[in-house]
Amino acid sequence: MKKHTRAASPARSCKSNTPLLIFLDTEFTDLNSLYLPELISIGLVAEDGQTFYAELIEKTNTYECSDFTIAHVLPLLKGGKFLKPKQAVRKQIISWIDSFPRQIRIVAESEDYDWALLAELLSNTRPNNLHESMLHFSPSYFSECDKELGIEILRAQEKSLGGLPCHHALRDALKLKAAWEVVEKSNHPDFYKLEL
Repeated sequence: MKKHTRAASPARSCKSNTPLLIFLDTEFTDLNSLYLPELISIGLVAEDGQTFYAELIEKTNTYECSDFTIAHVLPLLKGGKFLKPKQAVRKQIISWIDSFPRQIRIVAESEDYDWALLAELLSNTRPNNLHESMLHFSPSYFSECDKELGIEILRAQEKSLGGLPCHHALRDALKLKAAWEVVEKSNHPDFYKLEL
């Protein structure tokens, strides 16, 4: 992996005046929907390792789901204590985010889906400590810019999955966090263009 010359940033978790990053991933009914698809599950992982996961539909509910979602997303749903009505998930996410003593900044790969589905879920009840905009972070962008960095990202993502398949919201949020940590440590110049 290329070593970039910019000095490493101080540990973010030690700086109380910087937002705490929370990595977000969602699974939803259909990527090709004309409208915002229905949220199936949501996974959130904080920089400090705390997690939130919930499901909003049962794995047997295939209504409006694409063939891809039926084949790759629904079989990974856990059900049981994770399956909750939308109102309950909204209340629990707000409570979870409010429990952090710092401002929260969401990091996601997709503003059009992940961020939009979180905003729709929260409706008009956004937590006071939630930053008004998300950070768009694309691991594939950094992998394409620097092939050696891409290999490191892939290794970290595979390790975060622990041999389990992706297309599970919590696992994919962990995967996103793992990629972020690799790119942050690499001192890649484009990483510092992100508006932290």
